[in-house]
Amino acid sequence: MARVMLDQRILFIDGEAIILDKPAGLAVTRPKLGGISLENHLASLTFGFQRWPEPVHRLDRDTSGCLLLARNPKALKRFAQAFEARQVTKEYLAVVDGVPDAETGEIDMPLFKTSTAETGWRMVVDDRGKRALTRWEMLAVKDGRALLRFEPETGRTHQIRAHALYGL
Repeated sequence: MARVMLDQRILFIDGEAIILDKPAGLAVTRPKLGGISLENHLASLTFGFQRWPEPVHRLDRDTSGCLLLARNPKALKRFAQAFEARQVTKEYLAVVDGVPDAETGEIDMPLFKTSTAETGWRMVVDDRGKRALTRWEMLAVKDGRALLRFEPETGRTHQIRAHALYGL
């Protein structure tokens, strides 16, 4: 990934929070095999504070979007509690191949992490997995593809990708 100037991607900032427009391709947490992540950029996001901001939630490396960073421990605790209590709504837009039969729907499928030497790891629908619930709405259709709005009720790894693949 090319050098990213995250300090220029700030959407909101105050004494407790930074909302960052995270680009696709940047991992929020340090990858197990090494590489660049948000952690490499936190020093540039202090804006006069001594502490580095901390991410309150994650977005997949390949997902772009709004990322909330807490600027102090009290804010981090309060924001994390809001996510856990589902007081924060999350909305994602995605273009998918094919057009669903319905205009709206709900996908309630448990997701399980599986891993093999041949294919690596991925999330699959499996009763051994954790409950995952996603609501969706079709916004537009063009050339055999659909623009969908996804609202995950739960926050599983790759939930929207897996639900779009297996549940539409």
